[in-house]
Amino acid sequence: MARIDDYRMALRLGKEKLKDRNPHLICRYAGMDIEESESNIIFKIRWLNRDVEIQWPEFHMEYVEGGRELPIQESILILHYIIGCMEARQRELTNNWISFKDIPDGRFYLDAFNKRAKDPLVDAFGKDPDLLIPVISSLYAGKPSDYGDVSIKLSPLPLIRVLLVMWKGDEEFPPEGNILFDENISQILSAEDIAWLSQMIVFPAIGELRRYLEGKEVR
Repeated sequence: MARIDDYRMALRLGKEKLKDRNPHLICRYAGMDIEESESNIIFKIRWLNRDVEIQWPEFHMEYVEGGRELPIQESILILHYIIGCMEARQRELTNNWISFKDIPDGRFYLDAFNKRAKDPLVDAFGKDPDLLIPVISSLYAGKPSDYGDVSIKLSPLPLIRVLLVMWKGDEEFPPEGNILFDENISQILSAEDIAWLSQMIVFPAIGELRRYLEGKEVR
């Protein structure tokens, strides 16, 4: 498990890579908006269906609603996304879906991906896969798709697309599920980052499912 010092080092290295880059190019490549004044520059990005402001060049990140600073793991992931967009040969969406094991080094991180994201997704939604649609639609503004028995697409970051898929169980087979990605993700994020991203998508969704089942409104 990574220590807080490791996270701080990753954050510092990410900031170092971007500090001398043109802020307008950064925003263009990463699909962000930019807001300028005489005193500062702010990047605006949509992250997991929430608006985030990033101060340039410090890369301090806060949610617009509430002004709360992002957790360090999320800040690192967004920094890695921005760096990946700057360096990618193919950053545009391809509309081709791939599984985690198809990502470079994906097989090396496959156990972590399954434990952090895929298995919890199936455990939570396997009993009633149809609940995936209202939960993900409300939480992440997801759009239903036609893969599997139940599936829904979401955009956790401007140039990243993720597809959550469920297959219903029967008397012979248990329910199954998977998390697929637009193929361009392999040019932007590492396998380790994609495993973290998947966890950051799935665990809030499990919390929203519990609220839904308790008869409360999902966010």
